[in-house]
Amino acid sequence: MLSRCPLAALATRRVQRPVGSTLLGTMLLITAASRAVWATSQPLTLNVTPSAPAYSVGDQVVLTATLTNGSAAAVTASTYAPGSVRLVGLKRDGVPIHPSKTVVDFEDDPNLLRVEALTSIMPGGSVPLPFDVLLDDSVGVIITTVKLGKGAHDHKAFVYHLTGPGHYTFHLRYRYTGPDNGQPNVFHGTLTSNAVSFQLN
Repeated sequence: MLSRCPLAALATRRVQRPVGSTLLGTMLLITAASRAVWATSQPLTLNVTPSAPAYSVGDQVVLTATLTNGSAAAVTASTYAPGSVRLVGLKRDGVPIHPSKTVVDFEDDPNLLRVEALTSIMPGGSVPLPFDVLLDDSVGVIITTVKLGKGAHDHKAFVYHLTGPGHYTFHLRYRYTGPDNGQPNVFHGTLTSNAVSFQLN
């Protein structure tokens, strides 16, 4: 996740401006109504599933993360994990595992990539949220999340090592803090996934 992040140029988006007060009023009412619903319930859910309930040490762990829109209106979210997804409450056999922290550089600006990844999710629809788990021959399974800074050298990586046999549990947490970039109904709330667990043997 931290090696090379390909950058596609930000697409130029043409915003269609409504003509006529009736159409404009209708759009404002829809937006207001959708945000009123958001105030009482989350429009999105984050579900994370491991590819298997148990792995042998040295196996590749694969996590599938999905954002699902359970509301009646389209919602926009970013599908770029660095800066928007972090790991919460990682434990092995009930014992907390704390990350190591380091400064990380990206080949391309992740603050631009997360804006480029803004995606509209239709009511009842889902989109994948790619989240890589690394495997190192010497240290085992590695889960890394990133806190983005403003400058090119201000990004911090939180590196979790799953180094031995045991029962691992954690959650993923999503929160997009970037600009809307002209997109409608961008979700800036916090989502916590279901409990994720697997066994390393």
